[in-house]
Amino acid sequence: MKKITIACALLAVLLAGCGERNASQEQIAGNSPSASAAPEEELAPMPDGGLDPVMEKLKERANELAKKQDMAILWYGAGAGEMIEMNVRSYGDIEHKLTDKELDAFMISLFEWNGEPFPIKMTVSECCGDELGPLGVVTEIDMERNRILVVSATEKNGNTEDPAAVWIGLTDDAKVYVDGKPAPREFDESLIGKEARAWTTGIVEQSYPSQVTGIKVMIG
Repeated sequence: MKKITIACALLAVLLAGCGERNASQEQIAGNSPSASAAPEEELAPMPDGGLDPVMEKLKERANELAKKQDMAILWYGAGAGEMIEMNVRSYGDIEHKLTDKELDAFMISLFEWNGEPFPIKMTVSECCGDELGPLGVVTEIDMERNRILVVSATEKNGNTEDPAAVWIGLTDDAKVYVDGKPAPREFDESLIGKEARAWTTGIVEQSYPSQVTGIKVMIG
């Protein structure tokens, strides 16, 4: 996945559009988002009550607002420099490249919903353009949680002798392909022994095996 950084502030700045620049890097279970520097913009003024009330509102309805506009919020939080940082991706049509118009509409809806603008830096993660080689082989199926355990034949887990291994679950709009063809989202034991690769949300739970959530999973 690629990540585009967009820094916007006042509605006038927002409507004028924001600069963007691309970069990429790779992660164990997919192409992780990589940040790119956005042009400096004058940020919106801090709301009278600070960012805490805004964060509380985001907890209540942020994902609802996003999905109305076919977006998924991967994460958000209070970032450095007294601003809210948010990462989004296309929802449903996972490989759709979100346009400036779509991002502008979402930011405006956030400002309107909040009752006033607030400082925000939004990053956009894109799936699934970069080629990704085989990650490993499916060795186990967790039927209860609908995920596959993929183990590498060549990579080690850090400085140990254990093989790199990762549980791959699915987002609720993930696409699964088996032997190059669209497949049901429910994993079964027929997949054991097949090679697998995945594009993920970029968020990794650092356990062993590690745990990720796939947006697009290709098996076979």
